Amino acid sequence: MRQVGSAGRYVIDAAGVDAKIRILPALGSWTPELKSLELRGRGTVDLDAGYWQLTAQPVKKGIVTLALHAEGEKAPAPSVPRGGI
Repeated sequence: MRQVGSAGRYVIDAAGVDAKIRILPALGSWTPELKSLELRGRGTVDLDAGYWQLTAQPVKKGIVTLALHAEGEKAPAPSVPRGGI
């Protein structure tokens, strides 16, 4: 889950194996009218402020690294989970 502080255009960067990337609002009830935003690799999406669920499903076995940042901003540095990988 990722919090977006203000509405605007955001860049999703994916590195590693090819993957289907999907982003949906994280809060609220699902309805049939709610469509996910799907893309592969790098792409841009218009997001409202709030919480978003970002998922990646690799097309083949491997590792995918994702970054989400506002358009025009530098991509954040990768972080390693506590305890290592």
